Amino acid sequence: MSLGGAIADIRKSATRVWINNFEDTGRQNTIDMLLGRLMDQIPVHLFDPINDYVTSELNKRAAEYSSSKSIHIWAGTFNLNGKTNGMREDLSLWLCPEVDPSQEQPEIVAVGFQEIVELSPQQIMSTDPERRQQWEAAVKKVLNANARRLGSEEYVLLRGGQLVGASLSIFVKANILPHIKNVEGSLKKTGMSGMAGNKGAVAVRMDYANTSLCFVTAHLAAGFSNYQERNRDYKTINHGLRFQRNRSIENHDTVIWLGDFNYRIGLNNERVRKLIDMEDLDTLYENDQV
Repeated sequence: MSLGGAIADIRKSATRVWINNFEDTGRQNTIDMLLGRLMDQIPVHLFDPINDYVTSELNKRAAEYSSSKSIHIWAGTFNLNGKTNGMREDLSLWLCPEVDPSQEQPEIVAVGFQEIVELSPQQIMSTDPERRQQWEAAVKKVLNANARRLGSEEYVLLRGGQLVGASLSIFVKANILPHIKNVEGSLKKTGMSGMAGNKGAVAVRMDYANTSLCFVTAHLAAGFSNYQERNRDYKTINHGLRFQRNRSIENHDTVIWLGDFNYRIGLNNERVRKLIDMEDLDTLYENDQV
């Protein structure tokens, strides 16, 4: 390559960077606004019979040009009650349980925490990510120690999100990163009628190949008698939480909820434990608020 050719390539690269970061974004936002894809907008449905027909025919013959693959997902949740001592304890019993060898190294690991910080009056109006980042480092350390022990690919943190005390962190195997795109996070407050973040949800969505996944960790209203309030919190999150292009939780192929939902079994502790020992799940189910 000549000097002139090298300079031309540099100029083209700089032009692309400028357009991608300062010009195309504004145009895309305008298009999304006209199509009703921005948050809190009503979606606009365009009537395009030719596209609808082609899409329908392609779906009928999808088996001819596509393939499927099974993956494993591990999802776990824990209410920390504002404590930090667990970071220094062995988390492998929780994060790396004894399972079938084919499931020992899930491609995706979703970890949800509630009350990751003490819910003081000051905390519920703001979010400090430092505690979440400390827990993410502790979880990643355990996952990768287990991966090295089994001689497999290590994990990377794909995305983390936090709403005051509720947090969600998604870890994935490094070798599946080329298959993941359109990663987004979103929050929804439900505390004090949506003004405070002591209750609410954190969600992360992604496209794995052509399958859309959504993970939601939620902390719903506490108290045995607040059953209807918990139901309202769930409906508020399920219908009100939005991603870009006005995607909702339900606009995904697979949705995984994890968290402290605070639903209770209407029996005393001793009675519940006896029923568990007797494996009388029917009686437990009859008294379960869910």
